[in-house]
Amino acid sequence: MRAWFASFTEHGATDRTEGRIVAARRLFSSIDPAPRLSSLGSTPALEPMLPLAIASLCRLPQRNSPVTANDVLARVQPADTVLVHDVGQGSFNTLLRNGKPCLHFDVGSPTVFNWKGERRAPFSLDLKERVPVVLSHWDWDHFHAAIKIESLRRCRWVVPDQVVGPSAARLAIGLAKARRLYVWAGGMASFAVGDVGECAGVRRNGTGLALRAHLTNGRTVLLAGDADYDGIPFGSSAVDGLVATHHGGRPRNRLAVPPAPRSRASYVISYGYANVYNHPHNESLTLHSGSGWLDPVRTAKFGATKRGDRYL
Repeated sequence: MRAWFASFTEHGATDRTEGRIVAARRLFSSIDPAPRLSSLGSTPALEPMLPLAIASLCRLPQRNSPVTANDVLARVQPADTVLVHDVGQGSFNTLLRNGKPCLHFDVGSPTVFNWKGERRAPFSLDLKERVPVVLSHWDWDHFHAAIKIESLRRCRWVVPDQVVGPSAARLAIGLAKARRLYVWAGGMASFAVGDVGECAGVRRNGTGLALRAHLTNGRTVLLAGDADYDGIPFGSSAVDGLVATHHGGRPRNRLAVPPAPRSRASYVISYGYANVYNHPHNESLTLHSGSGWLDPVRTAKFGATKRGDRYL
């Protein structure tokens, strides 16, 4: 059977590679009754690997350092603009100050099965600036641009403490060896650039980090990653700008969408055209409009609007 798969490199899984499936068998499980079948990662292996051995390798490396994640973020100056990069079905946002980056929130690119919508145009921003990266959570479409763009791996990363897959583990180990990995200790903290906090949801999507940016013009912009709004630690107070959670995906429950102000309200949905998830879903659009967020700005092509980067 013809198949597309991701193969490993020094830093993590690559983009798509074409191959064929000639045999398959289920990895054993020590759990009784056995759980439903699920993927253990994004890369094939010549020999089946024991699940427990994989799990032991898929923990974030911990290191003792006098510098903490809070110290890294305390040095970041407030931004005046949020740039939502059009990367296709993924999440990549940059906070700008006078046109230059001061922090990235997620540095993603599409998964293998959404490659048709990936970015092919050069980035409109110089990504060689070594500014901190705040990672919402360890899903491929939120960190994978760093596999392809070396300068992003030279940044300091503030990340949630989660169990990760093989590709993410390889990236994290490389960052840790270079002393660029800073694991968030939990809770919420406020900085000049904004508030960063650990979400109180479930699974990997809901237990990562969220950012509420405080811009120099007095506006606040919420970047939620893939977390449900009701699990974000900043409460339900109004914000002026919003990057819709989970690419406009169908909510796990009726989201407590932050209310939009009566003026200057704008929200962006970052997704790829013709993605396999059919994002954005009508349920998400309806819930946002019910809280005053009308006419979302989309990074993907929509009607007569061409795809492209968006600003908040």
